[in-house]
Amino acid sequence: MKKILLIFTIMSLIVLTIGMASCRDLSEDSPDDTTRPAEEVPIMIDENLVGTWRAENGYERTFNADGTGTSLALLDGDIFTWSAQGNVLSVWFPNAPYSYDDEYFIDGDELTFTEAFYTFTRQ
Repeated sequence: MKKILLIFTIMSLIVLTIGMASCRDLSEDSPDDTTRPAEEVPIMIDENLVGTWRAENGYERTFNADGTGTSLALLDGDIFTWSAQGNVLSVWFPNAPYSYDDEYFIDGDELTFTEAFYTFTRQ
């Protein structure tokens, strides 16, 4: 009985060792968007977003033409990197780390987001 238990224990350790050795860090293959350096972000700019936008509650976002920006209110004075494609805005806050994607619509000087509860006005 002891011999069977010893064999079972050794086999379990071998299986466990092989299983752990076959695991790899997937973050090396597909980096987390929340920590991706700004120079690695593919920048696709919607020129209509470039500028400063302010909501009624004072929340303000500035989108620069180089794909960088600043946020006032939620993450007070924090910098971010942004990209827009097909009316979807992708924002990365490298110091937070925080990122999000949101659909947006521009009508004249008004900017609205699918997830937002307020409208921004161009300043």
